[in-house]
Amino acid sequence: MERQYTRLDEARNLIDPLIKGITDEEDKRGAYVHLYGTGLCAAILALKRGYDRKMYLISLHSLRMKKKK
Repeated sequence: MERQYTRLDEARNLIDPLIKGITDEEDKRGAYVHLYGTGLCAAILALKRGYDRKMYLISLHSLRMKKKK
C-alpha cells in the first residue's frame, strides 16, 4: 500500500532544509527543540478545541514564519 502525501509532508519539505542548513549545532538543536515544543502545544490545543492535530501544527508554524518576515 502506497503512503499518501499529506500537508504535513509538505510542511516538512519546507522546514527540513531550513534546519539542515543551520551550521551552528546549538542553534540547530534549538530549532529542533522549538519544533517539538510547538508540536506538543499544537496537539494539546487541537485536542482541547476538537481540531485536527496536524493542521493545527501547520497553522502555528505558518503564523510563526509570517511573523518573522
